[in-house]
Amino acid sequence: MKILTALCFSLLVFASDTLVFQTQKENFLLKAYAIQLFSSHNATLAKKTLKKVPKELRSKTYLHKIGDYTTIRYARSLSYSKLKPEIEQFYEIGFTDAYIVETESTLSYQKDSQNARTPKSTISEFDRSNILFKAQNAYQKNNESEAIIYYEMLLSSGNTNQKIKNNLCYLYGKRGAWFDAKAIIDKEQYYGKLVYSYAYGAVQSNQEEYYSNLSPYIMIDRSGRLMLLSGYYFENKEDSKRAHSFYKMAYEKNPTDVYNIFAYARALDILQDKKATSLYKNILKKVDNIHPLYTTVYKRVFELGD
Repeated sequence: MKILTALCFSLLVFASDTLVFQTQKENFLLKAYAIQLFSSHNATLAKKTLKKVPKELRSKTYLHKIGDYTTIRYARSLSYSKLKPEIEQFYEIGFTDAYIVETESTLSYQKDSQNARTPKSTISEFDRSNILFKAQNAYQKNNESEAIIYYEMLLSSGNTNQKIKNNLCYLYGKRGAWFDAKAIIDKEQYYGKLVYSYAYGAVQSNQEEYYSNLSPYIMIDRSGRLMLLSGYYFENKEDSKRAHSFYKMAYEKNPTDVYNIFAYARALDILQDKKATSLYKNILKKVDNIHPLYTTVYKRVFELGD
């Protein structure tokens, strides 16, 4: 049994609540879009993957270098809606993780109060509010590609709402778009929630490069939350030894968190270690009968007996 119950806490953090959108007078950035098909640290692998694109589409497909990553992108358009129908053809030929990304910005400029030239928008406040509504609606309906593009539009308009960034990083995590998430994370003084958001999405979709991308953050996370997610990641990989190790580290890092306790107790329970019972009982002392973990833990304590 996977510890899906133990991960419910993350879902609560990243759920799409009503976002507070602060309207601003500055103008909106006009964006260009492309379909991202693949991304990897390995440039050779990216070149080999490019050959899987049918010849009739290859003339519009190109390799793109972003930081340490080599990506494969198809076409460029100023219209998201025009690209959306084309993404279906890539799903059909095997690029199931394809999604639409922003590429270049077309900026208009106006002078600010200090006569500096700054990027401005031609999108009205009403249109920005409409974009927010569409972003929330797409997110709640699990239309990930559409939600990503709307959240990116909101972010580029200068909106600094934390929920927008959290949701966008979570969706990037589900797609394995680490460099896109990192561009947001690196700008934040307190980046913890954004890293958790990305990690939860990456683990949920079992991204191959989850651990290599996030390892610098995992060991310094005081909450133990990233260690807990890493345990779940390795459990999905059927690497029980590493899963157990990370569950134990999560518990040792923060032994007061009931989810960390539950994960470690369950790992010990699988090994038939009697210490699991005392940990389960400790959870029951910390939660009431409406807590998501209560029923599962109570039942297991009853099954184990004294």
